[in-house]
Amino acid sequence: MDTAKTISLFFQSITVVLALLSYFKINSEDLPQILQSILSVPSFVYVVLFLIFLIFYLTRKENVRHVPRIVAIGRDLQKVGEVEYKGVKWDVRAPAPSHYDTQLEYEKRLPDMIDVKKPPKCPKCGVGLEEKKSRIYGYIWKCVGCGFSKRNIDSFYAESERAERIWKAACEAGTLTQKK
Repeated sequence: MDTAKTISLFFQSITVVLALLSYFKINSEDLPQILQSILSVPSFVYVVLFLIFLIFYLTRKENVRHVPRIVAIGRDLQKVGEVEYKGVKWDVRAPAPSHYDTQLEYEKRLPDMIDVKKPPKCPKCGVGLEEKKSRIYGYIWKCVGCGFSKRNIDSFYAESERAERIWKAACEAGTLTQKK
């Protein structure tokens, strides 16, 4: 847990303890000395501090860096399929087959060497989507071509891994045509 969450949890627990003590009409003099010092601070101070940390937590920006995976070095990736997941289209890419591979061998190895292209494409016009961190919760995916907009809890990078698993499962089950 990061610092803001820990501090917010601390203030929430103090507020709950104060409410319970008030409800059960327990005097602070009956409690140990360490709890008396915490309870001697007026409860509105805890509420104000909780609100400050809540605002800080909701407005902070994530400094997460996503490093793209390299599937095959020295070989160009080509589109081998497409998956519709979370209301958008994801291109599935893989290295081109080598001259020594037969089509059957290539299709057997295909699920192990695919990569799902980020960003996904707009379901309406096919333009790559932009991702922006929402102020409150999650991410907003937006198309610059047609104005399509979608809110999602997870980022492109987390969702692309899930789309990859869906495509692999369909490929291994034989319910998917690899080439289009």
